[in-house]
Amino acid sequence: MVLLFVKGAKFTPAHLQSFGLNLKEIYMRAFLSGLCFHAYQQVSYMILAEISPVTHSIDNCVKRVVVIVASVMFFRTPISPINSLKCRQRLKTQTYILMSVIFHLSVKSRPLLPYFLHKINHFMS
Repeated sequence: MVLLFVKGAKFTPAHLQSFGLNLKEIYMRAFLSGLCFHAYQQVSYMILAEISPVTHSIDNCVKRVVVIVASVMFFRTPISPINSLKCRQRLKTQTYILMSVIFHLSVKSRPLLPYFLHKINHFMS
């Protein structure tokens, strides 16, 4: 933030073109990015209206794990050994949180456990 005050914003079209960037492509990608983010938020609110907030947060935890693993496998992202250990710890933590929430809910309400296990199997397969 301090950099903007000291140097000023240099996102003018002329400045971007001086780097050889195609302005039309930048505008189109920014528009599509905003459109996809807006659609993601709308779908999240629609899902949240249909299910409980706990289920929604569990789905987000599972989604985060799936996105990390899928991006590494699909894009063949190189991972250093330290990042690999961090990712493994993150996955373990997410799995532990997920399982503890499911266990806590299953103790209070038995019918929820099969539903969550079905959701986990669906995301993991």
